Amino acid sequence: MQVKFLRALEDKEIQRASDLSRGNLKIDVRVIASTNKDLTEAILNGTFREGFYYKLNVVPIEIPPLRHRKEDVGDLLDLFIKKYDTYRKIKGFTLEAMKLLKNYNWPGNIRELENAIERIVILAKESYIKAAELPIEILGLLGITRSALIYRMQKHNIN
Repeated sequence: MQVKFLRALEDKEIQRASDLSRGNLKIDVRVIASTNKDLTEAILNGTFREGFYYKLNVVPIEIPPLRHRKEDVGDLLDLFIKKYDTYRKIKGFTLEAMKLLKNYNWPGNIRELENAIERIVILAKESYIKAAELPIEILGLLGITRSALIYRMQKHNIN
């Protein structure tokens, strides 16, 4: 597949799959691609073509993972709340919940944050999200049940 895509980018034309008799179609495209893989390592391993890498790597933009951009979490929370809270029932997060969200490592990056917010919006019972309503992974207590967690949080007066 890499060979065909590279050829299309270099020749600036593609072959129509539906009508081979009409010949090739001229194209003028720019490609924006992203990956979480180390492509130079993939080239060394033989799983990524070097020519294709250089054709795609015209203007590289490196965006660090979310765990290295904790200051972006608040803005992303606002964005995803607006996206998923269509009835505008969520007003915000308690301080404890916000602290947990900002301190979480986000191994799944922005996709994990978005999915967590979608889940929170769906399950929210009140207008301010409490720490107990966050996914268990964010709470850092994978070995504890949600009910046990809520009990402990109430016992220690944590919202």
